[in-house]
Amino acid sequence: MTEIIGVVGAGYVGATTAAGFAHLGYRVGVVDTDPRKVHGISTGHSGLAEPGLDEMIDAAVRAEMLTASEHYETLAEATIVFVCVPTPMRSDGAADLTFIDAAIGGLRPTLGPGNIVVLKSTVPVGTGDAVDEAVRDLGVHVVNNPEFLREGHTVRDFLNPDRVVVGGEAEPAGRVAALYRDVGAPTSCVDRCSAELAKYACNSFLALKLSFVDELASLAERIGADIDEVTDIMGRDSRIGREFLRPGPGWGGSCFPKDIRALASIAEAVGLPMRTVTAAIDANEAQSERIVDIVVDTVGVDGHVAVWGLTFKAGTADLRESPALKIVGALRKEGMRVSAHDPTVTDRFALSARLPVEFTPESARMPSFDILADPSSIVPGTDAIVVTTEWEVYRSVDWSAVAHRSPRAFVFDTRGVVDARAVRAAGLRFRRIGVAES
Repeated sequence: MTEIIGVVGAGYVGATTAAGFAHLGYRVGVVDTDPRKVHGISTGHSGLAEPGLDEMIDAAVRAEMLTASEHYETLAEATIVFVCVPTPMRSDGAADLTFIDAAIGGLRPTLGPGNIVVLKSTVPVGTGDAVDEAVRDLGVHVVNNPEFLREGHTVRDFLNPDRVVVGGEAEPAGRVAALYRDVGAPTSCVDRCSAELAKYACNSFLALKLSFVDELASLAERIGADIDEVTDIMGRDSRIGREFLRPGPGWGGSCFPKDIRALASIAEAVGLPMRTVTAAIDANEAQSERIVDIVVDTVGVDGHVAVWGLTFKAGTADLRESPALKIVGALRKEGMRVSAHDPTVTDRFALSARLPVEFTPESARMPSFDILADPSSIVPGTDAIVVTTEWEVYRSVDWSAVAHRSPRAFVFDTRGVVDARAVRAAGLRFRRIGVAES
């Protein structure tokens, strides 16, 4: 049979999943409760800073392979429906399944015997079993198919995945796995619980790796080593690999913070605390605090600081759980004046407009700070520049122009993207996190 695909949710995962399957030759319908997202998809725009995604959506819409709607009944013909809705973190660290429950409730009238509901959202172990119980009377199968999409690379990762993981009973899992046959990736068909746990395990392990190298960078500074040289040696070991060995101001984004806390919550609930996981969470909190302490100790609380980079990493417009914003907030709390630059943030209004959607109420209460039009337009007399996101624009800054405006500025590079020789040649002081001061 030729499957017809439904997708619930038009965010990073949903929009990419819908466009990706349409690109692979399936008819796809996507549903979202946000009329702006529906209009965007219908006109070839995702509203996301994902290379190639809008082009793929536009081509699918023009070929009449992709449609979008606010109404679940438009998925009545779908044989396989992917649920790609948020599972944000609750105050206790566990995953909030409110959107999952709403999606299943909305889908029920459209589902029939033999249909498959695929949970692509990251969900706690046992969620698939609960959903299966909720739709069993309809003769519907439930499969878990975790996503492994990196923000800024979602199209490439969908079409060229390292692996495809499908969890569920053999027949429906095989139908879902068959959808990916043209991407040529190895496929693991496992039970639902293993698929659910695998997603948390992957993200948590990467967070552990980042926290380890962040703490290693601190040690390197103390004992006179160079973290770049150390991680280069580590990366040459095939058992370790080069990925996720660059220290920074801490990890953030929409996945790592909530997923590692959810894994800790899952373990705690069955009486098996995971000490390495909780240690990584603590280390990540301490990393941004350490950056703030270094700046305050160097320039004092009366200084003016320019923070370069607000998104949690380069290549995305995502501000969720950004360590840069945590640093900005902590600096302002210390009483310091702060200005900031980010290629995706044009002004304070543009930043504020994104906060209600992308932040929890607690983290949305950001203190005021000025937005710089470009990194070189720092406020005259700025005491410190803290590079917190690895945007390419920071590799080619005119440091003589910066020095002309603020000759006493101290440059702190938390990402290893700045040309230290150019900074020092301009007469400015420089410190690379993870490298002992000369």
